[in-house]
Amino acid sequence: MNRFFRRVAQCSASPARILFSALALALTTVLVPVSNAGAGVVPPPWATSDPNSPQTQQLWTFNNPAAPTVPDFVQNPNGNPTFNPTNAQYLPTGPFGNSSGGWGLPGTTPLSFVIPNYNQQFRKEIWVVIKFFLPPTGGGVPVVNILGLDGSPGVQINTPTPSPVPGGPPGLLEIGYLFTMPTCWTFEMNITAPGQPGAIGFIDQVYVATRCIIPSPGTGAMLALSGLTLASRRRRSTTH
Repeated sequence: MNRFFRRVAQCSASPARILFSALALALTTVLVPVSNAGAGVVPPPWATSDPNSPQTQQLWTFNNPAAPTVPDFVQNPNGNPTFNPTNAQYLPTGPFGNSSGGWGLPGTTPLSFVIPNYNQQFRKEIWVVIKFFLPPTGGGVPVVNILGLDGSPGVQINTPTPSPVPGGPPGLLEIGYLFTMPTCWTFEMNITAPGQPGAIGFIDQVYVATRCIIPSPGTGAMLALSGLTLASRRRRSTTH
């Protein structure tokens, strides 16, 4: 048996490494229901109980004036996410006096977040939900850009439109962006609110969920056996 696994691990395509990394990654992840992140959070469009999809969650409500950059909820075994408001201005109440704290965001000034992740070579999906107010004139819907620290691009794969927050104050909107990345790497996320010069948007809440999409154990085993068969054929062909 040991000889078999040694031969599998030596396959040129490294299918065994894929399988063993996937299993280790799944076993070290503890999932928390999205509903625990806070009231009114729009959950990601995937099953949060999937053991083959190690996941993270982080939520900023910006309600604490003493620590307006600290997330209110984190479920991330890879480390604490960070938030840098750059030149944005913290406002303890919403622009109409009917919301909790948030950040006034002029034009292309970004809100920058760094989300630690598993740093594995598996595809990843990212769900970003932003609650926001638009200024009376000239405001733009928040835009999200994502780039992995390994250089992997985040690619938006949906075309959402803003909608009123159920039960929220008048003028409070939310929008959900779905991204994919070729690797499950730590990434930087920038949020801007492009609009007319001088227009200042207001970001009320940011929620980020991620999942690594790893092969199921059965898929990994098939990859390993396929790689072993291929390696054996190559050895036989070189001996004839």
